[in-house]
Amino acid sequence: MFSFRTSPIEEQLDKGLHEGKVACFCTQNCWNPYTSSHLYDIFRERGNLQGIFLPHDTELTPDTNHIDFSAEDLEGLSAVVVEIQDVGARYFNYTRDVMRLMSMCARIEDAPAIYVVDHINPAGRVVEGTIPAIESDIWTPKVAHRHGLTLGELCLLYYNEIGAKYPLHVISAMCSPYGRDLLPWVIAPASDIPGMFTCEMYSGGGLWNNTSLSPAIGTARPYEYLGA
Repeated sequence: MFSFRTSPIEEQLDKGLHEGKVACFCTQNCWNPYTSSHLYDIFRERGNLQGIFLPHDTELTPDTNHIDFSAEDLEGLSAVVVEIQDVGARYFNYTRDVMRLMSMCARIEDAPAIYVVDHINPAGRVVEGTIPAIESDIWTPKVAHRHGLTLGELCLLYYNEIGAKYPLHVISAMCSPYGRDLLPWVIAPASDIPGMFTCEMYSGGGLWNNTSLSPAIGTARPYEYLGA
């Protein structure tokens, strides 16, 4: 079951979000500057926050830094609320972690509903690159390097690709000033994505990771400079 919602996550009336056990799957930048609160504060104040899944490493390790969780962490949950800032490339670590979450839920008999708090794609609607030709690239939807989609659109595509049956709900980025206004980020979405300008370079520059060239991670302009 899929639904597209046009009111903010805090205004959703679903019973699972108010009376059930809720976990938040998020990154450090899921902070609303208009209310000065994090995503998980909504459920902490309601008293039904069961867990928070966050990146395990804050260092400059873009190839290994992931959001940690296990199948046991998902047991007994009514809902998992997802909020990350995708950067417009299919191999962004945290986006793949969302796909891993969706794949894991697809194998759970009584899986929680997934709510995706969507955001505008900072890399725009331009599509560039090739589509994966083999199935070995797991937890990756069949889209181009620079896919031109929002996270919610990616999740719906992947949801259909894996034949998932649990409820998937996408909260529109247009339903609140927080999602609607693409302002300079207060907090960067990842250690190697210091600003929105990086998203224009990441879909190509990220291909240099794990090679003999350095894509300038740790500098003020990663993926714009290359060094040996």
